[in-house]
Amino acid sequence: MAHSSQNILKKILQPRRNWLQVLLAAIGFGLGIVFLLLSLQLYLSIIAFFSPHQKTKNSYVVLSKPIDILNSILGSNDNNGFSKSELNELKSQKFVENLDVFTPNQFGVTAYIESLGFYTEMFFEALPDAFLDDVPA
Repeated sequence: MAHSSQNILKKILQPRRNWLQVLLAAIGFGLGIVFLLLSLQLYLSIIAFFSPHQKTKNSYVVLSKPIDILNSILGSNDNNGFSKSELNELKSQKFVENLDVFTPNQFGVTAYIESLGFYTEMFFEALPDAFLDDVPA
């Protein structure tokens, strides 16, 4: 009696299968795990998005304006950026509490690695401290 139950258990736990069946089962298992982890990530992202205590104290929006490459190359600063009238129009909107522009640097900043022949120009811009959440000391 014990021998027959061991035989049945052996047939259930160690079936002889084709390698293609094993491969397809492994792929199905992998896809199932991926879908499970993706759904968990989606759930956690949705919970974090709708949680009221996770929001920052200030909400900022950065607006940009497409500029013509020819004006940029030739150095015409008249059409690069927002005009005074456009800034005043934005300030007058009821949903705008405060507005300021980025201040570009007026000095040349470069980074280079002489041994590799690497050279690049770097551009820095600044905002007033009122727009920073954490002002560095």
